[in-house]
Amino acid sequence: MSKYDPLTRYLENIELSTSVKSLTLIELERILGFKVPSSACEHRAWWSNPTSPEDHPHAQSWLAAGWKVDAVDQSERRVHFQRIHSSSFGKSSLPANNPIISPKPQAIQIPALHLAILASPAGDHLSEDDVKRSLEKWLIANGWQVQVAWGHESGVDIQAHKGSRLWLIEVKGSGSLSAMRVNYFLGALGELLQRMDKPDASYSIAFPDLQQFRRLWDRFPALACQRMQITALFVDKNGNVAQALDTPLSEEKFLIAGPLEG
Repeated sequence: MSKYDPLTRYLENIELSTSVKSLTLIELERILGFKVPSSACEHRAWWSNPTSPEDHPHAQSWLAAGWKVDAVDQSERRVHFQRIHSSSFGKSSLPANNPIISPKPQAIQIPALHLAILASPAGDHLSEDDVKRSLEKWLIANGWQVQVAWGHESGVDIQAHKGSRLWLIEVKGSGSLSAMRVNYFLGALGELLQRMDKPDASYSIAFPDLQQFRRLWDRFPALACQRMQITALFVDKNGNVAQALDTPLSEEKFLIAGPLEG
């Protein structure tokens, strides 16, 4: 996890129809939650797009979201980002004189999660808030009272109440790069585990209904699911919700857009 991850998530949630985005340094610092170093204000080189995954670790925050820095206006303290349109993972359509190399997938610490990295069609892109909206409608339709943390609000993403029952859900969006989805999956698990302080609550992670997220869940150890009592929710681009129960999909305990019992 990087302290610049909030910028990745912010850029990731920008609609695909938007190809350029301009941010002042004040806006950027609000997104990050801390002040950028003085070198970011004084030196254009700080905003250089990396030519290898090891260069400029902070720059990986916008590269991982599918963006590059196009220009920096130091007099106005403003940065202009441009979306990168890639034909395939690791190959950019940028000119050869301005190369950007996509970061290599990070090693996964849980052996059961090793898998082939798959890309998804752009039409299946769902932002984190898109997933939250669909889950909010689904939960309300099933009799839950729902509280959602939109955008970059702090706290658990979704809290749902039904009588004395409490359901806490951590949500992630599609991610523009396949390598990001592995990090999103592990990040959602980590965030959820930190919130497991209510023994009577139910806990879930939620993602867009993409094959890679399903495979990550499918390869998550069944014993870990049972011990932690975590379930997974998958939301497609039409707003349909599929709920995986307390064992992975390979155990065939899976509900497709059905109402919750109880």
